[in-house]
Amino acid sequence: MLGRFGVTSAYAEASEDERARLLTAEIQAGRSFAPRLDFSPGTNETLDLFRLVRRTESVTNRYANPALARRHPERPRPSLAG
Repeated sequence: MLGRFGVTSAYAEASEDERARLLTAEIQAGRSFAPRLDFSPGTNETLDLFRLVRRTESVTNRYANPALARRHPERPRPSLAG
């Protein structure tokens, strides 16, 4: 996938630290890696999981940070009370 998007063609040969740096940079960049291109079903499933994590993180961070929550007053805040 990284090769397909021109990030690196040598991911498999990279050190563990370099792989972590590359993946962290891509996650923080926030771009969508791929709509459903011609990846295998397993790869598409993994991409769907990453998208879910990103959406969940976005919502969680909004509610964890009062400044972000004030920007979206129309959205109800989750209650911890039963």
